[in-house]
Amino acid sequence: MPEMDESFDVVLQIIDWVGSICSISRRDPLTPNLQRIDIYNLSRANRHYFSLLSLPLTRKMLRKTKASRSGGSYLHLAAAKGDISLLQRLVNAGGDLQAMDTLQDTPLIHAIRSGMIETCKWILEMDPRTIKHPSENELDPLLHAAKSKQWNIARLLVRAGSDVRASGPGYGFTCLHYAAKDRQYELALALIERGADLEARNSHGSTPLARAVKSEDEQMVQLLLEAGANGRATDREGRGMLHLAAMAGNLTIAELLLSFGVDIHYRDDLGRTSLHYAANWDQEDFCAWILNSEAPIDINVADNRGRTPLHCAASQGMHDISMFLRDHGADCRQADLDGLNAIDIAMMTWHGHLAHLLASGETIVASSEDSCSSENSVNGMVCPN
Repeated sequence: MPEMDESFDVVLQIIDWVGSICSISRRDPLTPNLQRIDIYNLSRANRHYFSLLSLPLTRKMLRKTKASRSGGSYLHLAAAKGDISLLQRLVNAGGDLQAMDTLQDTPLIHAIRSGMIETCKWILEMDPRTIKHPSENELDPLLHAAKSKQWNIARLLVRAGSDVRASGPGYGFTCLHYAAKDRQYELALALIERGADLEARNSHGSTPLARAVKSEDEQMVQLLLEAGANGRATDREGRGMLHLAAMAGNLTIAELLLSFGVDIHYRDDLGRTSLHYAANWDQEDFCAWILNSEAPIDINVADNRGRTPLHCAASQGMHDISMFLRDHGADCRQADLDGLNAIDIAMMTWHGHLAHLLASGETIVASSEDSCSSENSVNGMVCPN
């Protein structure tokens, strides 16, 4: 074995030259004769080598990270840690910034997930091709940034020329879907200015506008509508924007939708109006708003199964909204296509006290034991959400 100091210098040189002597595509050997475990054992065996463990590069080699667990090269590891100096040496030695690990992630994607914005800038400058994933079946870097909520990096990628209309495999979300859901107004505007698809639909048939309505983000809803988003778009179940607003009970968004031409009387694929949805989700103020609007919905309007809003409220055991509907003219005896009225529905879904109130016309006296959840409802009785 060489003298201790000489050997120590050799190992330090090996560490320093890792960019030119390690396998670019694999992390296995540092050299044919010296592996990471050897560095660790040498460090443990002799105090002269113990300082090796304090070297940043050595620690990165020895530490388990997502990049190392996914079979990534040193390029992936350096990108995840934001080590631009090491990245430069690896690229100079022939490293490919488009190389994919076993999870099909590139160094840029590792940098994105770790929030290393300066590293992302460096990678994009070194190889502009990295802005698009080399595989058509994988998420583009922009979608990785949005999914990881790395919004500053997402804006960087948009400015750098990412495909703003790209959607992910599977669920089909675009970057605008993510921005609309998470109140990213600046990013949403940048995406729209560069041609993002306002009517892109995910696997549920939801557009970015639908995501904003569900999030009750009034500013985003207005931004998208003013940009040209279709307020009359529906999802896979035929639910319109006003149905979604009714579920949340958001009157401001509802008024905004009507001002952009949304039809208050629109029905989903099952024939349910926004009044059905408001009743089913215990939104009394929204029900009152509909009934007092310029073109009110008939309080006894029936869906395709003959169910009225009162049927929906009764099936959920909702005392306040049921009494509200009854007091505003809802017919407790109106039967659905199965011959069941709201009183029958309340009885069959274990809400006997509510059934008694509806039948007798008495004023509500809330009973805690009758406040059953929809989990206790008979299958098929609850107005589907």
